Amino acid sequence: MNGTQSSNASEIVQEINSPLSVSEKAELGAYSVLFFSGLILNLAVILLVLMKRVPRKNMHLFVANMAFADTLSLFTIPAFMVISLSHRASGKTFNLAINLRVFNFIAYTSLMASPVTLVIISMERLRAVSSSVQLSPLSRRTLLALIVFSWVVSGGVMSVSLVPSTDNPHGLVYIIISYTFLVIPVPIIVAINIVIIRRLVRSQANLNIPEAQQIRRRRVFRSAVGMILSSTLLYLVCALPRYATETALWTFVYGLVTGRAEFDIDVFSSLFVTVKITRVFNYANAAFGPLIYFVFLDDFRAVLRKLVCCINSVRAEEGIEMHRRNGDNPGP
Repeated sequence: MNGTQSSNASEIVQEINSPLSVSEKAELGAYSVLFFSGLILNLAVILLVLMKRVPRKNMHLFVANMAFADTLSLFTIPAFMVISLSHRASGKTFNLAINLRVFNFIAYTSLMASPVTLVIISMERLRAVSSSVQLSPLSRRTLLALIVFSWVVSGGVMSVSLVPSTDNPHGLVYIIISYTFLVIPVPIIVAINIVIIRRLVRSQANLNIPEAQQIRRRRVFRSAVGMILSSTLLYLVCALPRYATETALWTFVYGLVTGRAEFDIDVFSSLFVTVKITRVFNYANAAFGPLIYFVFLDDFRAVLRKLVCCINSVRAEEGIEMHRRNGDNPGP
């Protein structure tokens, strides 16, 4: 190793070991909580489906696909930190630009896979509620094809994020297109589920089935619609502020590049800080989205009840054992 390489290595180590600011520590803490909480919840959903702790219904397999997308989205947190730390240590802007484009592609694809899957679930529920007879479950090939389709569509429309934006005169347009694609599924999901609710009310009166079956059918569809709309609302509340603030920041940056705007340190700083905050908040969707499945879906709720009962019984046994020991060993 020559003197220059030794000097560069020392600078990199010194930069990595440099203390974090208060805001960086807060950001790291927030990301850590979201990452580990989301990882536990999403892996729990995936394992429950794969290990057949819940029935392998169409809905549950699609839910597992969304949990996988959220898990992948959460893993972009440490990836982004590694990229930022590497750039901070080495200062290589060329590698940073390439790494960020790949990072954005993976992040946006995983973000979009969940709403696309919600569109597929909504279409499947619409097909079921529109039928006067109980439909047979989708075949494994069809399910696999739909899951692959959700990723192909997500990756295809998000491939625009791989286009170099800073050197491209239409870079801002590509960024806005990416954010628009991420929001487009929301009105589609809402519209389909409004139709489902209307058809459910109308079809119940025309179905010639026992009252108990009608109640069960109504509960199943309401649970599905509640899960879909709640997941969509959480996605919208967590993601929309990020897309809006990042669009505002990029618009400001391109205004500076094209000479249409003057640099204002206060505006830039406020936009930059807001983007960092909304980006952290955006990952709350991936971290806590699985809680919605345990609230609305009966099979997941039943597993949760069993878990709570097991915990309570273990605690009760520990209490009885402790009481017995205290009785066998009375104090002086």
